[in-house]
Amino acid sequence: YVRMLEQEKPDCVYIGVTTNAHFELTMLCLDHGVPVICEKAMFTNSRDAETVFRRAQEQGVFVMEAMWSRFLPASAQVRDWIRTGRIGRVIMGDMMLCCDMPRDPDNRYFSPELGGGAAYDLTVYPYELMTWWIGQEVQAVSGQAVWHQTGVDETEILVLKLEDALASLRTTFMRRAGDRAEIHGENGYIVVPGAHRASECSLYEDGKEPVHFVDDRTGNGFVYEVEEAMRCIRAGLTESPVIPHRD
Repeated sequence: YVRMLEQEKPDCVYIGVTTNAHFELTMLCLDHGVPVICEKAMFTNSRDAETVFRRAQEQGVFVMEAMWSRFLPASAQVRDWIRTGRIGRVIMGDMMLCCDMPRDPDNRYFSPELGGGAAYDLTVYPYELMTWWIGQEVQAVSGQAVWHQTGVDETEILVLKLEDALASLRTTFMRRAGDRAEIHGENGYIVVPGAHRASECSLYEDGKEPVHFVDDRTGNGFVYEVEEAMRCIRAGLTESPVIPHRD
């Protein structure tokens, strides 16, 4: 890694290793003044996040979590429908992301040493999507988890108290039970199938015909976050407005 940073001098580094190494490698890139896109969950604690973002600001180097889901056209359409008042005042949201992961205790899903657990691997998606879509400050978080024998969380349910709404987030490693989001407002609701990798969404306004958006142009959904990083780096920014450091 050091040889790459010193000899190749890349314009930006994408960090896609296991979660436990994200902080060390991000700091290594900053030591060499190289911008970073780092996979979710970007860090395992807030202390590391604060350290990295403070350093990025001091050095004027761009750093962003690779939350690709926020950049997808269908996800952006959901946000636009909510922002323009198509469903009225948002009342509540719900998203579930449930996968059946290999039960090997040494893999990245179940290993504490590799930064495993549903929160870091799955819950980060509904949390960052639901808060971005609804666009309200999180005032409180409550939840429960079921713990795997290795010590990581395997199943969890979180409830977010937002400024004017509630959102429930449900995730598990133990069963493929669905990947879907709904946001309900006073005047209608939005449904997003396959929400964390959304290619479509539907708007149901009271008294109107449903509107169905289909993204038929995206071949590789990771392209959008890369384009955003390129735009921000060229503009001399240290963070993206789509997924800013404060998130």
